[in-house]
Amino acid sequence: MTEPNLAPLTRLLRRELTAVNQQFTHMLALRQWEESDLAAGIATIDNVDFANSMQIMDYMAERGLPMALESEGFAPGTNPAGVLSAEAAQEASMAEVLADCGSQDPEAARLIEAARAPRQAYGAWLAQELAKLGDGAPPPEPVEELGGLCGHLMVMIEQTMAHAFVHWHAGARELADAAWAASGEAMMRSTTLTKLCAARGTGPAVGADLPALKIAQSEREALAADQRLAESCAAEAKRAAAACHDEELARYCTKLAGYAETLAAWQPPATHPASGGNPKFESFQATYEKFVRPAA
Repeated sequence: MTEPNLAPLTRLLRRELTAVNQQFTHMLALRQWEESDLAAGIATIDNVDFANSMQIMDYMAERGLPMALESEGFAPGTNPAGVLSAEAAQEASMAEVLADCGSQDPEAARLIEAARAPRQAYGAWLAQELAKLGDGAPPPEPVEELGGLCGHLMVMIEQTMAHAFVHWHAGARELADAAWAASGEAMMRSTTLTKLCAARGTGPAVGADLPALKIAQSEREALAADQRLAESCAAEAKRAAAACHDEELARYCTKLAGYAETLAAWQPPATHPASGGNPKFESFQATYEKFVRPAA
């Protein structure tokens, strides 16, 4: 694949991963606020973006193409209107990427079109729902103390997920399972933080100054990169614990720091710290067959 084709696909992957992280955070908060209809509306686009981002990673990992993704954060909404406004802003950014996105490679072109196809309908739905809500009270401030930690968890979700594809195509299936488990555990830890914030009538901040992703292309480099990220995540969790005035949030951040330190020290063939945490994240093959290569 030539560089002119690779660049737009890389930009699209970055945008879709950011969109998925934001959609995930928003759906959790909306469900906590008993806004199930709004959560279901966001789920329609999340289902597309998640599967498509997985297929783009598979496309690149299978061909040994570099996945160098720029640092990028996002600002979750802290009430229903704020959520929809943040989604609309994300869609505007997606439109900018897609406007300059194309490829002569048929499979890359298919992936680009898959991202483009549902945008108009989703944008119309967002506008409709925003109009229903109208002007309300200003949204509450996010929990700023969690910005660095939540941001690092988002990066961990993305990096270990991408490394699962790298390991899979290298034939290292056990390492693919371990990386997928680490991604899933980061997702579950992020879920807990988001729910704790939503129960307090707001949302978490997500830091903008996040590590860029340069996905490793060998087993040893991937393990080392994930260990460095886990160490950084542990440090952020300790900082958040010290900064949080809310005792329950502080206790959870301390617990998360302990997990991240265990993850940073992990070496195969020892049992992975995230193993057994959630059945959905135990088998990368099951995920691969569901989202990337579904049966006809």
